[in-house]
Amino acid sequence: AVHIFFMLLCTVFSERRELELDQFTHHTEAISITEFKNGWAQKGYEVTVLDSLHDFTQHFEARAWKSPLDQAGPKTDWPLASAVPLPTLVESTLFYHGGNIKSSRYGGGVSDIKFNRTMDVITGPCYFVFENAFAASFYGKSGVDHVKAMKANGSAMSAIGYRQIMELKISQPDKCVGLVPDWEFLAEIAKLDQANKTAFIEAKCGKDCAFIAINWNKAGQPDSGLLPYEFRLFPASIVRCKISLNRVIAVKDDLETLEFAETFRSDAFRSAATLFQELLHSGHPSNFHRENYNKKFTENSALLELDLDSTGETFRWSHGR
Repeated sequence: AVHIFFMLLCTVFSERRELELDQFTHHTEAISITEFKNGWAQKGYEVTVLDSLHDFTQHFEARAWKSPLDQAGPKTDWPLASAVPLPTLVESTLFYHGGNIKSSRYGGGVSDIKFNRTMDVITGPCYFVFENAFAASFYGKSGVDHVKAMKANGSAMSAIGYRQIMELKISQPDKCVGLVPDWEFLAEIAKLDQANKTAFIEAKCGKDCAFIAINWNKAGQPDSGLLPYEFRLFPASIVRCKISLNRVIAVKDDLETLEFAETFRSDAFRSAATLFQELLHSGHPSNFHRENYNKKFTENSALLELDLDSTGETFRWSHGR
């Protein structure tokens, strides 16, 4: 009897949660995956829809990394003394950005990327990407309230949404030159105001520096990196690296996919967030853009689930969505 009661209780809670999600879907004016694909098709871009974790992992089967935290892709995981071309770090010419990838926002391709839209401006205006698409999918959660699957009978949208990832192609990797900074560099740039950050980067990398690749390797030793490289693309990267929007990827956020993406939230992830705190709080007041933070969380309530304390003060990766 207790078992039956428990089953009934679970059913009630499940139905209640389904209702709450349906109501929230309506409130956020979500669109179906079909509408999402059509919107992008009108802009001339393909949407690859992956409806299961199996489809997701199979799609990237040829890539070196097999999980959100897998560092198999990078060729090195410690800081480098001078500016280097992208092939020094990774073999891939594809980058991934997870978020709410609306055709109304990005339909013009890379020309629609807003480098000044980030909350974290420790290194100045930039756009956050990963070489590891599974890592990017963690941030793709911010799109699940905006694009929904259809129910089995096709009569209405389901409560299950789609994580969204933008795939960017680098056509001039040898000319795509950037920095892999050590901790001293990061600590120094964090103390500068926004105008002096640009001059500081140019002195180290040249006027058209394309990126900074951060692996939160404070020790500066091999195997001390905590995450796949967090690439911060600078505005000059669009021309210098010849970046283009390759495709949009939508991954159904069922329970299996959710659990897979959440493996990104590891002890290493929290350690990196702690290192980030050192930069944020010991640095210049302009490092945290409060207005952009408020705007992003108004647009994407799902970011509250990514933020460790829902303040933006202890979770760094909600900045670029």
